[in-house]
Amino acid sequence: MMERLNEVLPHVQASEVRLSYVEELFPDLKDHPYIVLHKNVPGIPQSAEHDVSGSPLEYSFGSCKFDDTVIITRNSWRKEEESYLPLSINDACNALNIYLEYSEDNTLPVLALCDGKDSKQSRLIGSIIRDNCFITLRAVSIGIIPQARSKYHEIVQEHLKRSGAQEHDIKMSMLNNFDLFGVKQERIDWDKVARSDFEGNIGIEIHSNNLVLNPRLSKNILIVQANAGWKDSPLKEQRSQLLLLTHYLLIIDEYKKNIALQNSIKFITPYLEEHNVIVEKLNFLLNGDVSFQKSNNNNIKEIDRKKQSVKIDAKLSERVQNMSSRYDMDFTDHLWEILIGSAPLELVVDAGFEKLARDYLYILRGARLVDLYDVRQKLANVSSGTFSTENYRKKLLTLAQIHISLECMLLIETHLECSVESLQSMFVHAYKEFLSELSSPLRHHAELCGRVYTLTVPLSGAIADELNILKTNPTVWRATLSSQSAASTLSTTTYYSKMPIFPTNIYPIDDKNAQEEMVHGISATSSAAKYKKL
Repeated sequence: MMERLNEVLPHVQASEVRLSYVEELFPDLKDHPYIVLHKNVPGIPQSAEHDVSGSPLEYSFGSCKFDDTVIITRNSWRKEEESYLPLSINDACNALNIYLEYSEDNTLPVLALCDGKDSKQSRLIGSIIRDNCFITLRAVSIGIIPQARSKYHEIVQEHLKRSGAQEHDIKMSMLNNFDLFGVKQERIDWDKVARSDFEGNIGIEIHSNNLVLNPRLSKNILIVQANAGWKDSPLKEQRSQLLLLTHYLLIIDEYKKNIALQNSIKFITPYLEEHNVIVEKLNFLLNGDVSFQKSNNNNIKEIDRKKQSVKIDAKLSERVQNMSSRYDMDFTDHLWEILIGSAPLELVVDAGFEKLARDYLYILRGARLVDLYDVRQKLANVSSGTFSTENYRKKLLTLAQIHISLECMLLIETHLECSVESLQSMFVHAYKEFLSELSSPLRHHAELCGRVYTLTVPLSGAIADELNILKTNPTVWRATLSSQSAASTLSTTTYYSKMPIFPTNIYPIDDKNAQEEMVHGISATSSAAKYKKL
């Protein structure tokens, strides 16, 4: 079949690929394979852009220390999608017909990319053959219009005109998507952005079955993407120490495998110090002098330790900031700072685990996010009995899961205005999701190295109202209307977005002179007709 397509239209290529804009306009295709017909240009590079990476300040002034801040470009498509070039409408129709003619028992949906130069400004055409039903797909550009002029009530009238159905027979589905902070990780060009520069992303999806936006009558979902390896995380020191303890456990296991080894295994850690320095610090500690502490307390607000045990500070970020001055600091905490780069490693791991467990309990206690009894039960008894690396690994996994839960909550607290009660409600969901024994997305403590985790939290209408999202226009507004008869089904989708969803290197836009807030409009149609096989 592909050979026949290449013979007739050698400049057309068929690829089984996932395209974000296809799945935005036709959500039923999401998470399912489909074929895309596009222009075949042999030897074309993935990107024709010039390499402009690097700092111009460095080229001008050498290696002087400048604030070389990385700005993450906001796009609505993935970088690799820029290489799938569209066809003319005639070539798209021909390619689609040839593919359907010569494909035997093909059940995969087939779509052809169009350049939009026809009178209807077509962007996609396609078809699906499924269950004695032939489905045609089409997406056309509505253009760029002011947000205020998008008349939603006309959508219903247009569907009624095309379908011949009665208004009470129409099923409605509406999505409002609000981008509240950052860029989604799947939209980032990771060739130009270091993973440690990505802080995260926050958005809200509101799903409803009518064209009136009312969070109290809708399904509201908060979607948080938190980067476990963000370089400026307030919890980056705890993350480093968790990973270091993991490394120490590996070394201990290596010793057990090579019990006859005479020489110590050497390893590199930023905490490593000379033997005489460690001995000196131990002498200081035994004499009650803790002035050797490395913790930076310059930004820590003054704390009345006597009052702290009574008055609980509910601000999560402040608890993290004040962690190195928590009221239950004792000999174990100071010993950990001394032994973190020395041996015996069993003692280091034991002290380090105890110190980190107290750090996280301190944060959770102060922010009042969860019942501490459950946390203590999960972390209990690790230091009793014979030293077991497996037991410590299980407990370190629990700490890592608590860690990423807190990273998500810090991201929310920093960038959204939420009450303490709302944060508590969200954290309960995050805690259950990440600490679930069966379905936690974090299955190994080493995954804190740089993975981005996604947390989805159902929001009540009250919390959605508290975030004042109705005072802003949605980033994406999508309405789908469906009606059916005995022999056919029609679905019409109207899609408005603040950002173009098609790559602008393929479909240039011109809205530089716009005085109002503009939206990019797309109209998508799915029409199904039943047939009988001969």
